[in-house]
Amino acid sequence: MLAPTVGRVVCYRPSDQDPTPKVRGEPLAAIVARVLSDRLVNLTVCSPDGTTYGRHDVTLLQDGDKPP
Repeated sequence: MLAPTVGRVVCYRPSDQDPTPKVRGEPLAAIVARVLSDRLVNLTVCSPDGTTYGRHDVTLLQDGDKPP
């Protein structure tokens, strides 16, 4: 299990309802800004052009988890 820690780089896949710019379903780079629990984090997400977006209460998926 990946233990979330502040500063850890993770991949973020925006949902269809997320206003973050999307690029053909590719994951975006994100940095964990706050750990709320082992499965819930706040992120700073980087768009392909380098613009950053904050995302709150993001579920951290582990190996074998099915995306919502």
